[in-house]
Amino acid sequence: MTKESWQLAKNDDESLVTEFELYLWRVFYSFIKWQEDCQQLVNGTALDGYELSLLHVIRMCDRPKSIYEVGRILNRTDPSNIQYGVTKLVTLGLIEKVKPEKGKKTHSYKATKMGIAQTEKYAEARQELLLKAFKSEQMSQVDLKKVSSALSTIRNIYEESTLRCNRIPSDFTK
Repeated sequence: MTKESWQLAKNDDESLVTEFELYLWRVFYSFIKWQEDCQQLVNGTALDGYELSLLHVIRMCDRPKSIYEVGRILNRTDPSNIQYGVTKLVTLGLIEKVKPEKGKKTHSYKATKMGIAQTEKYAEARQELLLKAFKSEQMSQVDLKKVSSALSTIRNIYEESTLRCNRIPSDFTK
């Protein structure tokens, strides 16, 4: 990508970050599409990637989770949107509300038998279709531990920058 090709890049360093962000978008949307297509194939359920992330996180460790725990795990700060997705999953019979633990005020959610069955089928298809691809010759050159660590560092940079956005000088907002 050249610096003349996009408004976000005015020099070579900015071009590198912009190219990274473009690939980040492309990977993210490929991941979302993969999830949705896999879910539709194995379970016949038309859930979007956001709803699937909620289902899998709620099922994670087979322990009920509150809306706020799910948001924290997924790095989301939109509890009303999470609640909307959770409501859909409850309506579909994939998760259910459980009473608050003693001393807590908020309800939690856990996977139902149908939700467990669907996440198991998804996991089996993922193993067969996706994880084998991650073991391919092409992927043998990629160290996923290093990639995950780098992504964690990059997430922190975006988080810190988001905090700075909340304190933007007024000359940016004119």
